[in-house]
Amino acid sequence: MIRNDFYSGFEGEPMITFVFKSSPLEKIDMWTGYFDRLIDLGEPDEHGCWQGLALYYHTDTGWYDEAEWQIPDIPQIIAEFDSLDTSACDNAIIEELRTAILNFLKKAHERNKPVLIRYE
Repeated sequence: MIRNDFYSGFEGEPMITFVFKSSPLEKIDMWTGYFDRLIDLGEPDEHGCWQGLALYYHTDTGWYDEAEWQIPDIPQIIAEFDSLDTSACDNAIIEELRTAILNFLKKAHERNKPVLIRYE
């Protein structure tokens, strides 16, 4: 079973949740510190521009602006997370989180479900 709680132990700290509506509700809760580390592994494109979730992250838009923000292009985000290299991370949880997010996004995409991001 894929872990979906990367927040326990950080109560009181900011949390990011990926959600898609099904029966029952599917979600991944994560401490923002883990998410920050994962996003920081990405690189801008050849023109120096951020793409995917990294663009919203680095411009403080998207989930920072809305209580529930819908990911606009799930296949693009799958490709983004698939390309992240966690081998240099000293914390194995970062790779575990990357894998959990990838599986979650693929499952939502296969079921044609929109994915929302909540920032609390």
